[in-house]
Amino acid sequence: DHPAVCNHNIGWLAILAAILFIVFFSLAWGPIPWLLMSELLPLRVRSLAGSITTFSNWSFATLITFTFESYVHAVSPKTAWWSFAIIMFVSIFCVVFFLPETTGCSLEQIEVYFQKGPCLSPSFSSSKVKREIRS
Repeated sequence: DHPAVCNHNIGWLAILAAILFIVFFSLAWGPIPWLLMSELLPLRVRSLAGSITTFSNWSFATLITFTFESYVHAVSPKTAWWSFAIIMFVSIFCVVFFLPETTGCSLEQIEVYFQKGPCLSPSFSSSKVKREIRS
């Protein structure tokens, strides 16, 4: 009456998946808030804005950790994972199209760029922003 159960011990797979997630998250999305703080915040507001950013980052991480299981039960595991995948896709879009490339730019140049206002036109590109920041 019960479907055949595989007797192979694959508990190691869950541990390996968790380790790989931590490694790849640490190499990809994990450092983004800390990188943005050091690259984009002017010195005069860096401590306050950094505190707010850190608080927000850990608050959202805590919120997701404590509500994820309830969310999975409220929808379905498939829907929960796909919804987070969509959020990640949107975040990739935001990073690629709305964060300026700041390589080789001073903090003063970056601050002047943000005082002028970010370019949100359809012709927005990282190379265009880099040229605008340097000018």
